[in-house]
Amino acid sequence: DGLATIRALITQVSERRRVDVLGLEVGAGQAQEVSELMRRAGFSSVRSERDLAGIERVLVAERGKGR
Repeated sequence: DGLATIRALITQVSERRRVDVLGLEVGAGQAQEVSELMRRAGFSSVRSERDLAGIERVLVAERGKGR
């Protein structure tokens, strides 16, 4: 599915408690699955930004304040 590197990166970042915000560029059609991976890794807020073609291209995830 092309997400092996993203899965590994999210796992590594989730172990670093000092990281409160994570931004990732994703391929077309990957935003929903990647945002779910981010939520499962402890990022409570995930939003997407669309590119000029209207495709969800960048995901920005933030940890909750009371983690």
